[in-house]
Amino acid sequence: MAVTFQMLAVQHSTSKEIHTWHSDRPSCHRCPDNSRTKLRGMTRAATITSEMAMEATRLWGTRWKVRTRKMVARTSPFQRNVATTSMANRVRTS
Repeated sequence: MAVTFQMLAVQHSTSKEIHTWHSDRPSCHRCPDNSRTKLRGMTRAATITSEMAMEATRLWGTRWKVRTRKMVARTSPFQRNVATTSMANRVRTS
């Protein structure tokens, strides 16, 4: 749950940056260098957002795997075998 809130906060801050970038941007023809630096800042913000999103996805992935393993531990040996082989196949393909 914390991850979701974190991602929402990140999205919010990024959209706010986009907003300010649009509002305080001078007319493009007069000083292109200023808009270029602003754009670089925007790209940096987008990169940070995507990195955090990837991190959150990775966290969710590991949590999901742990949960699956726990569920597998409760099931019969045959089902456990099936689950482990399918997990191995998934890891190999990705």
